[in-house]
Amino acid sequence: VINWAQEAGKAGPVVDRMFALFFTEGADLTDREVIVEAGRAGGLDAAALRRDLASDRDETLIERQATAASISGIGGVPFFVFGKKIAVGAAHEPDVLASAIDQALAEKAA
Repeated sequence: VINWAQEAGKAGPVVDRMFALFFTEGADLTDREVIVEAGRAGGLDAAALRRDLASDRDETLIERQATAASISGIGGVPFFVFGKKIAVGAAHEPDVLASAIDQALAEKAA
């Protein structure tokens, strides 16, 4: 659904609603109606979402993305990659992320 929202230029509101549903409201993100609600909050068509979620739309794309992530060593979230070189997995304090960004910028400038 996030990919579909991104295609429509509406990923921000959809992701925001998914986060609120999960982290604030304790919703089950494996429930299709919860996902439809998040999509609707971002302006996506609920009927189209239900149809697409019941189909194999983008199944190959998602499998390729999951494989690419696994090959790259990404095994969880959050996971950040800065400058295509500096990777930081798991949750960290802002100063750790800022340091990784600085390191990536320094390597890019070199």
